[in-house]
Amino acid sequence: MRAVATSAPEDAFKVLASAGNRELLGLIGREAPQSISALSELAGRAQPNVSRSLSALVGATLVTVRQDGRASVPELTDLGREKASELGLLDAPARAQEAIEASAAEPSFLTVRFDGAPDDGVRGAVLAHLPRRDGQGIATVGLETDLEAWAGALLDDWWRMLYRRDAPHPLGTFAAASGQVSIALKSHGPRIERIVRGPITMARDAAFLALEELEHDLIAHVLQPVATRLRAGRRFDRPMQAKLARLEETRAFPAEHAFARTAGALGISPYDLGDARADAIRRLIETMPDEDVRLDFASAVLDDELGAASEWVSGELRDHAGVNTMRRLPELARQLSAVRLPTSARPWQRGTAMARSLRQAMGLGPSATLIDLEHLAESFGSDYFAASETKAPAVLCGYQGHAEAGPIVVVEDDGPERTAFTLARAIGDYLVFESRASCVANRYTDRQAVGRAFAAEFLAPAEGVVHMVEEGVPMERVARHFGTTLRVVHHQYDNNADRFADA
Repeated sequence: MRAVATSAPEDAFKVLASAGNRELLGLIGREAPQSISALSELAGRAQPNVSRSLSALVGATLVTVRQDGRASVPELTDLGREKASELGLLDAPARAQEAIEASAAEPSFLTVRFDGAPDDGVRGAVLAHLPRRDGQGIATVGLETDLEAWAGALLDDWWRMLYRRDAPHPLGTFAAASGQVSIALKSHGPRIERIVRGPITMARDAAFLALEELEHDLIAHVLQPVATRLRAGRRFDRPMQAKLARLEETRAFPAEHAFARTAGALGISPYDLGDARADAIRRLIETMPDEDVRLDFASAVLDDELGAASEWVSGELRDHAGVNTMRRLPELARQLSAVRLPTSARPWQRGTAMARSLRQAMGLGPSATLIDLEHLAESFGSDYFAASETKAPAVLCGYQGHAEAGPIVVVEDDGPERTAFTLARAIGDYLVFESRASCVANRYTDRQAVGRAFAAEFLAPAEGVVHMVEEGVPMERVARHFGTTLRVVHHQYDNNADRFADA
């Protein structure tokens, strides 16, 4: 094997994004194997698999291969030793032990337990560690299974499970001392909700994990241990190992990673797609570069409706550009930028706070109303507002695009009150996120929650609703007063009565 002459540090960065490549770099530096066969033994991987990784390391000038008689001896280059030292790969066993000790104190959400010796197979259990609502610590429940098959199925569903929003994905039925517990994961966007059904109840706040944290934990505490167990039992190039390697390679390259996340949001696997479907995903990424917007949109329309939804958006934006342009929105967004809550705030808090700040800036008291849809649009600079007569595909109900004169909002006609609420959701999204594009959809994601909370508080302020109801005004009349639905009024009253009733 010959080293490829290159001096591209960017190549080194990309190559070392792969966990398999980093593992080999560390083994070469620590163990100084005297042949590629010896390196394969150390790594517990088949030699063709090791040779492919070694070729990438050589091509990035991290490793060179010296001929010693008939043996090919891999050695670190100066750059390779420098990078291995920076990444802590030369003392990896000590760091691994530290990581094990740290994780023992506070277990990951999911871990695995192996039964028997490595050459007995990969039987065992998936263990879920759940914080109890009653403050009694962590409840651990188990799912006895073939871990190789379970991990392979997890990898098959990886992108759909983590990136298709508002679509619960079952992990299985786990056994607890007090009974059976079913666990599912549901993406809200940057957060993943753990849905637990059974005798164990989690605190609402504890139910959510950061997406990046969950991804890391699933790889580090479930997938990689299963792959290591397979190697320890001298099982090489198994389907599960190949799927894990493919996942790591996809995550290493930004463009491929974005493609896979988008495909997952559409409800499909990013692998082995035909040219037409792959091109459609690339076009979506190009037209919606803001990933949060794109994944909400993709999760709303899914693969089957992507073409129809894209045509609806482009056609409606073109047809309504002259009338539905909200010319005042950019200036209002700049004025209110200082009052935006941080992303760490809950979605409803972000929407509600923005609505209250906007009403104050517009001089609207708690009982003031914007009368109807036309007045609502006029308040934001639209000369005339026309709802779409064409029903939006799937669960899409509106979209905000951008033109030189300002944001253009298109919403399907769903009656005066619901159409006004959809328009207000789009306005709130722009004020909070200031994106050049966004969708309004009947999905329950963090982003959609911001828009719903804004629309409810902007159109029917909680303080005004509560005071009117407490004064004996029927809720139907309160809804007509604010030009919104009875459902919105009930929501505002039920969630705020204790706060404003005695004010």
